[in-house]
Amino acid sequence: MAKNNTNGTETSAALAAPTFTPTIHLILQGKGGVGKSIVASWLAEFLIGRGQPVRCFDGDPVNRSLGQIKALNVEKLDLLNDEGVVMRSRYDALINRLLTEKVVVDNGATAFLPFWTFIVESDVISTLRAAYRRCRNQIA
Repeated sequence: MAKNNTNGTETSAALAAPTFTPTIHLILQGKGGVGKSIVASWLAEFLIGRGQPVRCFDGDPVNRSLGQIKALNVEKLDLLNDEGVVMRSRYDALINRLLTEKVVVDNGATAFLPFWTFIVESDVISTLRAAYRRCRNQIA
């Protein structure tokens, strides 16, 4: 029996989606020290262990815990400028990567609010769904 992993929000266009939908894993939480980085590392290791190509991103400008795991070849995201102001063009570049790669994003507590605001205001989830990408938001 086939397993249905949908959340009931698909449109008729989604029915024409490929059988395999690349997944984006966003590890988000506004509080520090709750395990975002460890969850992201476990998830990345699990996917890699299953032979799936995964690109890992660390979006914490203060404590780059995921980026310290050399085996994951984590790309550090600099989404804020030196004054702590959100650089919207950098978020746009990240979304373009989400459209083309299977990713795990560990977003730090200090960048949570600007990142989540960008996701909501830019309707990123709809953009990703239209490109047949599936988002999994893990709240640590």
